[in-house]
Amino acid sequence: MRIDPVGETSLREFSYYHPNAEFAVAFLQRLHAITDGLLRRDMRVQIDERIQYLSETMVETYNPEHKRALADLLLEQQRMKMMVSIDSNYAANIVVPAAVQPRSVWPDVALVYTLLPLIGAVAGFFVFSFSAAVRGKKIASQPQSAAAWFKSDSGNNNARPLTGNKKHDLRLDEDEIHPKHVAK
Repeated sequence: MRIDPVGETSLREFSYYHPNAEFAVAFLQRLHAITDGLLRRDMRVQIDERIQYLSETMVETYNPEHKRALADLLLEQQRMKMMVSIDSNYAANIVVPAAVQPRSVWPDVALVYTLLPLIGAVAGFFVFSFSAAVRGKKIASQPQSAAAWFKSDSGNNNARPLTGNKKHDLRLDEDEIHPKHVAK
């Protein structure tokens, strides 16, 4: 059972999903009838209590203006009692009567959105493997060396490579700036 708002209005849509369509329609109709009857009964009890109170208060009141105000209130309550007694929808007006609409049970949306990417990945793997086999290319089954992935020319213009030893590299730099052995 779901109760959904209809846009930004005060209307509500009641939905009941059941395998037996006839039962679902009968259930919604019965639900409305019971709700309408309960609200109508409660309203009648409240109106009867108000009418009784206003009638008793009107007998005890001697001021004509108060009697006139109480008479107006009593008249309003009697009108409300007539409206509740009329055999029409009281709790809610039915805009669209209960009806059966076909609802697909299969495929489940969550299942479809989960399985389709997996099926696509497997199919893509097989298509890639098949196309590589047809072209005669070897599919990499072992790790490749870095030389296969990158150019051998790194753009390093240094005459000597760094050794990773900072003291040794600094000593080499000082020798280049201040050579100890000068060729004569």
